[in-house]
Amino acid sequence: MTPLPVLENGSICVVGADQRVAVNPCSKNLEGAITIMETLGQTEQLDSFAKSLGKISTSKNATAPDIPQSDSIIACVAEGDQIPNQDFRLHFNVWDTVRELSQQLCQGQSVDEVTAEYDSRQKEEIALYGKQ
Repeated sequence: MTPLPVLENGSICVVGADQRVAVNPCSKNLEGAITIMETLGQTEQLDSFAKSLGKISTSKNATAPDIPQSDSIIACVAEGDQIPNQDFRLHFNVWDTVRELSQQLCQGQSVDEVTAEYDSRQKEEIALYGKQ
């Protein structure tokens, strides 16, 4: 979650995966790469990265930036629930839609207008792809 200070009285929070790390299984340094990945995936490291970036930690601690908008999201994550970002089994164009609607929000459209447009686009995509 990234708080964006775009509102007169605060931030809007964008939830999304923005950093991914992988190990090349054909690497000549596979053992070292795995050791590094295991180290990076430890709770202390994840919490430290999240704190320095102002984001929610992906560790079981589910720590987050100290902003009011994060409270309900943290409660969800701490209880073991998920925050769906994108279900790749669906053919929805989530990233483009969210980018475009976020720009509209930042350009002055109301939250109600933007969410209505999101719902409309989802209904169109359900009608288009729902039978597959």
